[in-house]
Amino acid sequence: MHGFHRQIKSTLGLGARIVPRLPCLFAVVVIIGWCGPASGELSEGALLVNEYKLARNSGDWGDQDCTLCTGLDFINEFVKPVLDTRELPWEQSSSPNTRGIVALRVYARDSPETYYVGPIEVGESHFRIRSVDHVHGEGRQRGEFTIERDSVEVHRFTAEASLASSLIESFFPWEGQWILEYPGHIVIDGVDMNEKLKADRVFSATVLGGKLLYMQEIDGAIGLVWDGLAGPLLYERVPHRMCCEYSAFNPRTFDQCLRFFALRDGYWYLVEAGVPTGNAQ
Repeated sequence: MHGFHRQIKSTLGLGARIVPRLPCLFAVVVIIGWCGPASGELSEGALLVNEYKLARNSGDWGDQDCTLCTGLDFINEFVKPVLDTRELPWEQSSSPNTRGIVALRVYARDSPETYYVGPIEVGESHFRIRSVDHVHGEGRQRGEFTIERDSVEVHRFTAEASLASSLIESFFPWEGQWILEYPGHIVIDGVDMNEKLKADRVFSATVLGGKLLYMQEIDGAIGLVWDGLAGPLLYERVPHRMCCEYSAFNPRTFDQCLRFFALRDGYWYLVEAGVPTGNAQ
């Protein structure tokens, strides 16, 4: 049985019990009933979501995403103590995982404006992204692209972003399918997840424990989608692809978890979602 487990941990003195080895950190465990076991034990293949309540969204730290996520004082006072002392139920690598992020562009000899991303192998086929058109101005850019399977077009899309961001965020194979992410959109083997989920924005696709995890936003509320199951829309803001630093790389993917800053009910949280070691299928 797959599902979500959610633990809320607060640095603000709110909660039910003190977590060992972190005297200032209080925690209350919430099991999401529709997809978690009533006993409170983690089901096999379930996603564990740890939330660390950091600080109120106030003028002291700036109510803008950029100010919050790059303020060194905020990081040192609230975020660093959590990262240094929390106990993780999964093995944590020291650096972000860039699997699936495609940085290599191969430019066509006959046209310097044309470039290709890939190829990637899916089964016995090779897929690549081909740029068709690219325009920019006033700090924005827009590009038209096709996805080709063995040099035959199978999908076409248009991407828009700021000049500081990439029009192609990731392109990788998974379970015999290709996964494409471009700003605000995720496409799985030709199926637009924005349309399927009726979501305004879908982003941050990654694979944890062999299963696909990403985020969706519907009417201003944001939540996780794990192994095809849509979790509750808990968050009001998740800074993403903004300037600079943490907000530019938020959410951030590691080998065993997805880490991100999120705003809910006037407070900023540091959230880590992952599959506990030994619990992945």
